[in-house]
Amino acid sequence: MVEIEDYPLLTGIYPFRAMRFEVFCPTQIIFGEGVFSRVGEEVAHFGKRCLVVCGQRFAKEEGLIDKVFESFQTWEIKGEIFHGVEPNPGITTVEKGRRVCKEFKPDSILALGGGSVIDAAKAIALLYSRGGKLEDYFVPHVVKEEVIPIIAIPTTAGTGSEVTQFSVITCGNRKKVIMGYSIIPRTAILDPYLTLTLPPEITVASGMDAFSHAIEALWAKKSNPLIKPLAREAIKLIFQNLPLAFSQGENLIAREKLLYASLLAGISINSAGTTLVHAMGYPLTTLYDLPHGIANAILLPYVMEFNFPAIRGFLAQLSEWLGESFHTAQRLKAWEGIQAVVYLADLVGIPYSLERIGVKEEEIRNLTEIAWEAQRNIQNNPRETKMEDIEEIYRRAWQGQLGEEVYIE
Repeated sequence: MVEIEDYPLLTGIYPFRAMRFEVFCPTQIIFGEGVFSRVGEEVAHFGKRCLVVCGQRFAKEEGLIDKVFESFQTWEIKGEIFHGVEPNPGITTVEKGRRVCKEFKPDSILALGGGSVIDAAKAIALLYSRGGKLEDYFVPHVVKEEVIPIIAIPTTAGTGSEVTQFSVITCGNRKKVIMGYSIIPRTAILDPYLTLTLPPEITVASGMDAFSHAIEALWAKKSNPLIKPLAREAIKLIFQNLPLAFSQGENLIAREKLLYASLLAGISINSAGTTLVHAMGYPLTTLYDLPHGIANAILLPYVMEFNFPAIRGFLAQLSEWLGESFHTAQRLKAWEGIQAVVYLADLVGIPYSLERIGVKEEEIRNLTEIAWEAQRNIQNNPRETKMEDIEEIYRRAWQGQLGEEVYIE
């Protein structure tokens, strides 16, 4: 009988737990320089009437709307614009979009913009297709009903919303999530040229959002072996290229790699979900109008420190993946992983404490109570988390106080 000891390379692998996971990524992904020109061709697959959802200024000022309609004309598509989607879109915006849809009766919806625009387009498509109130579809409800096809063209490199089953909508001072495979865009067109003119602050906010997605996808309880290599690659690409895009805005190579990394991170969280970082980041966005990616970036090292007992191996690997791109003293490899994240945040100008962005210490309890409502994220965190843990993390982040092994200068 053949024994496993006869095969030294396999020694230590067995006994093992059989892998079991589910991954669903139905989006047709079209990636590369100049693929934006294919918008009319791709929309035509879904019919001859398309509602274009966009933000308040960028798509129009950069001439993107004109290019979309030129392409529509070539393919004999009738288009209508719904513009003015704000950062962190609210229910009122989605309702307005539905009313435009009911009048125009589109065959598809094209989202042209950042994550907020794509999230709004998903919610508009859902309401137009299924009716009812948007509140009826918030988690814990899972959307299973079919909706009108969505085509997504991201103009930022961060949210990955072009390939995810999530739509985040602001409801008062709460972030509410719509979730379901039927709102995943059918087609995603990713052209790095569209991100070239992004200002540094949006480049950083979106890039750090993707960075948080990739890290959380690796340590999440719902992570799986298929998406882990994608998340690892996203982490390395963002670490290497975000500082370049921040300091050299028209560096097309860096922009392309960031857009690719955002895509990989989006595919990763579509299966793995997000964790405590997002739960704690949501109230900072709604209460302080802080960009979502910046909120995540400030909190990330402190949540990593809290999760340390559960992710020691991951953090040690993180420092190895990122190589010698940052300076460290002689510390444990796991702590070097946290130091690498601090180093990246410092390079791109992320403030290291909540006090610096205007949070008052007496407001921490309210932040904690709001964050605690995001149980879907908290239950996915690798370390069991209590409400008092969240409050302590907020307090450490307010003070800018990491452990003795990690320093912020």
